[in-house]
Parts: sequence; C-alpha cells; structure tokens
Amino acid sequence: MANYTEFEVKGTPSYTLNLLVKAGVSTREVCVENLYVRFKVSINEREKSINALEKARREYRILSENSIEKSSRKYMKYTAFLMGIIVSIALIFFYSNCVFFVNVIGTKTIDREEILAVVNKDKKCVIFKHKTDVKSLEKELVNLPKVSHAKVTLKGSFMNIEIVEQLTNTEILVPQTMENIFSKEDAIITKIVVISGTPKVKVGDSIKKGQVLVEASKLDINGELIPCPTQAVIEGRVWRVEKFAVEGVANAQTIDEIERRKREFISTLDDETKFIKSWYFIKRLDNASIISIYYEIINTIV
Repeated sequence: MANYTEFEVKGTPSYTLNLLVKAGVSTREVCVENLYVRFKVSINEREKSINALEKARREYRILSENSIEKSSRKYMKYTAFLMGIIVSIALIFFYSNCVFFVNVIGTKTIDREEILAVVNKDKKCVIFKHKTDVKSLEKELVNLPKVSHAKVTLKGSFMNIEIVEQLTNTEILVPQTMENIFSKEDAIITKIVVISGTPKVKVGDSIKKGQVLVEASKLDINGELIPCPTQAVIEGRVWRVEKFAVEGVANAQTIDEIERRKREFISTLDDETKFIKSWYFIKRLDNASIISIYYEIINTIV
C-alpha cells in the first residue's frame, strides 16, 4: 500500500508547483482546476511540503493521507473494538445462562446444606440453566426426609427453592378404626403412610371429598380379604377461597386489602397446616369488582 499525502492548494498552480520543486518536493497525480491545484507527495515529504507552503503563506488543506502506520492504528482500533463486542456478548450470554446464587425458603428443621447438596450434586461451581431440569430437581428434593413439597424457580442469576416441611406423624395420625378412611375434602396427596389397612391411593393422586383413601381390610395368608382396623398418616395439598367486593374499579387500596387478608389468613393457620402460596382474580361488574383470593396449603385430609 503506497504511503502518500494529498494536498489541495489555493493560488496560481504554476507558482505552487515551482515552489515545491525549489523545496525539493516531488509531486505526482497533479490536477489543476481554476485557481486550485491538487497533488500527492510521499509521506516522507509531507512535512517539507507543509513548511514550504506555510513559508510562502499559501492556503492549503490536506485531502487524504495513507500510511502503513495510520492503517495499522485503524486496524488495531477496529480489532480491539470488535474483540470488545465479542467478549461483551460472551459475558452477557454466560451470565444470563448461569445460576450463581441459591435461595432456600421455608426450612426450619431441615439443614440448608441438605438442599444445596441435591442442587449441586455434580460438585460444579456454576449451575447452567439449560442443563437444569426443574421438575426433576423438585422430585429429588421431595424425596429428602421431612420434605413434603418443593418448588424451584429460576430468575436471572438466582435459583429460588421453596420448601414445605412434612407434618409430624404424631399430629396427623388417624386413630385405629374398623371403618374405611375417607377424604374430608378435594386434594392432591402429598404423603400417605398406612399403618394398618389397604391403601387405595398414592402420592400425587388427585382425590375428591368422600373418596376412600384406606380400606378397612387386608389379605390373610390365604390371599383372602379380611376386615382389619385402619390407621394412617395422610396429608395433601388443598385449596381455600375467600371472596369480597369493592365499589367501582379495583385500585391500589384493593391490592392492600388483598395483602391484609392474606396475612390474616396465614396467621389463623395452626401448626399442623403449611402455607404454600396464594393468588387472586378480579371480576369486573357494572358498578363493582368481585375479588377471589385462592390459598394453597398442605393439611391433613382425614
């Protein structure tokens, strides 16, 4: 690549060219237009040309320059800029697809390290979101002793784990009876331990109010069904609903009232009941709004 500087000088072209010749400057690609002359000189004669023109008080301007040094600087700047963009994109992609912080919520008797051991079972420093199967992780956590329910959510670089601990057996043990054990409400079974009798449902089953959970019978040594007492530890995920109305359109005061009712509901729960979550719906009528608040809890269902 040639190294040159291109000038444009105002004034009589012949005078300008002769001036440069006397200064020992070799011009090339000369172009004359009215009282202007354009030409190129080698990069080595750039300063000599400028000195001659300024000494003669010629009005000039540099139209363009091309040198290896300048091209190299431009190339290096462009390369550095491009590398910066590539590194920035790589870092953004990396951080947006990784989990660096794990929050465990709801543990009282369970050691937090037990939960973290399941999350980081592969002993890796960084958890990648695309390699994290949330549903499988929830199942593994539920298999831990004393864990009744687990919910895992990924948000940014955080993994939030909500744990609901199991109710104690002594608090939910159904006394022995010679009758079948029925469900007292609609639920999803989260735990069932049958001490005596034949279980008719399993963990994860959706059941209806009045459905038989444990049958008062068992098989004898001959494979025949015979009556027997029933005794079981059973809990399930159930729902409660609360409704109220407000005049006009729901507003910020309505949301405050929802939060107040939620706190009040939680405060009324006994020690055997575990709160999981709540949500609400707003139905707009002509002159009022109906708010329905739903609560999800884990409770005994017999």
